[in-house]
Amino acid sequence: MLNDTRVIPARLSGRRARQGAAGQTEARIEVTLLEPRADGTWAAMVKPLKKLRVGETVRFGAGLEARCTAKAEGLAALRFNLAGAEFDAALDAAGAMPLPPYIAARRAADAQDREDYQTVFARHAGAVAAPTASLHFDRPLLDALAGQGVDFTHVTLHVGAGTFLPVKVEDVRQHRMHAEWGEVSAAAAAEIAATRAAGGRVIPVGTTALRLIETAARGGAIAPWRGRHRHLHLSRFPLSRDRRADDQFPPAALDPDDAGRGIDGARTHPADLRPCGGLGIPLLLLWRRIAVDPRLKRCQGGADGRFRVAFGADAAPAVGQ
Repeated sequence: MLNDTRVIPARLSGRRARQGAAGQTEARIEVTLLEPRADGTWAAMVKPLKKLRVGETVRFGAGLEARCTAKAEGLAALRFNLAGAEFDAALDAAGAMPLPPYIAARRAADAQDREDYQTVFARHAGAVAAPTASLHFDRPLLDALAGQGVDFTHVTLHVGAGTFLPVKVEDVRQHRMHAEWGEVSAAAAAEIAATRAAGGRVIPVGTTALRLIETAARGGAIAPWRGRHRHLHLSRFPLSRDRRADDQFPPAALDPDDAGRGIDGARTHPADLRPCGGLGIPLLLLWRRIAVDPRLKRCQGGADGRFRVAFGADAAPAVGQ
């Protein structure tokens, strides 16, 4: 299962002019577009938001400008002066790729990122972050998998900027995520159902595809689904044992959806893990290293910042940093 969303150049840098008692002043405004709204505006993260008032206009260049129509919940609503193909062309000229913080902290986005920060099967524009697990796959690898009898199904989840936001609350169930738009088409749902009925394995590539089909299967079976959903995959404690996916590539560190998976493919539910103090959130840190040992059965994190792994059915946990 592949997420075929395409990242848009959603990061804009502009200037806001304001006339005051001391004359005209300007401020640099950084904008990251999130998604278009039904009223024709765009939801956006703005830095610094306090320097942009409702009614003021930000000019970005390439003939593109936007007026702030509202501010709420840390976001701004922006109404652009262009629409349709004209807006797309101006955004392409003025915008930059919204690289994740761990890349953007090292360098600015460049022209090459417009190709590199996309999957080879990206086709539906709308994401502000790439489904990064899918970046492992190039065309030769996909062809090689197809040659081994692997079938592919495409779904679409436009990854939102909420994927960049840190968790600042003690109870992760209180963390508020931005909503994301997704679609599981009727054809995709039928292919997934047919694969499971035939005894095949359904393997989502990354958490974006995984949480989308889990949303589409909330009725108990996979079904076509389309819409916006504020899906927080860290909020479901304990995790459901009734899963619609058989595996996931790759296991994502710090993601409870992947925690407790043994190398033999067996599933260890978080409730079955031995407590080690603290929040007891299962982890798969450094999974590429520890996965080479076939004896690995369990892994769990503690409040002291150390993780514990158990080898074999009755082995005492080994402790590592």
